[in-house]
Amino acid sequence: METIRVLRPEPPDDARERTLQMIEDAVRLVASGAARRVSLGSLTGAESVAPTAAAIAQRYGVHFSLERGPSGRPAIVVGPLDVR
Repeated sequence: METIRVLRPEPPDDARERTLQMIEDAVRLVASGAARRVSLGSLTGAESVAPTAAAIAQRYGVHFSLERGPSGRPAIVVGPLDVR
């Protein structure tokens, strides 16, 4: 399996923006077909960015959910593609 790297010119300074960029990168992986589903745990402010992240996923036609593991910590899950 080939490793995919998403390159950005400069990482943003704001933690919220970094979190949203990681989520958008995951959404793009699913939208491109490179991944079926991506789970992102231990993100800074996952719950506070969830509405914006859901809008990003919707724009790409990718499912989005905020799930909690056994520890109670939130994880953002994107994928699979929304098949209609």
